[in-house]
Amino acid sequence: MKAALAPPPAWLSLTLVALYGTGAVSAFLRARHSRAVGLLAGAFLAAGGLAAVARTTRYELVGHFADLPAYGRLTVLTAFFGLLGGLAVLVLLAGRGAPAGAPGPRPPAGMPAPAPPYPPPPGW
Repeated sequence: MKAALAPPPAWLSLTLVALYGTGAVSAFLRARHSRAVGLLAGAFLAAGGLAAVARTTRYELVGHFADLPAYGRLTVLTAFFGLLGGLAVLVLLAGRGAPAGAPGPRPPAGMPAPAPPYPPPPGW
């Protein structure tokens, strides 16, 4: 029996599909937020994979892999691929940032650079 205020089934899956799709499209378009969305998606993928690996280990499905039907084998493999894929995304996107000699942010095109600060008033 489900609680009256429980979310409908498959909402988490639909939310994750939307997050993964947003990350893929933003990376394809080279948007500024693509790294952050990719890290968030990788964290969710790794967490889901870790939970699935823990579940398959708890029910000893890994030890009896050869005896499982095709659906069970695919479930175990999906758990491990989800964990490894999420960790790979996190490792690849969690770089150290820009190199030391990288230029700082530039003003937008068509805008002049900001004026230098005014000199301090006399007597300060």
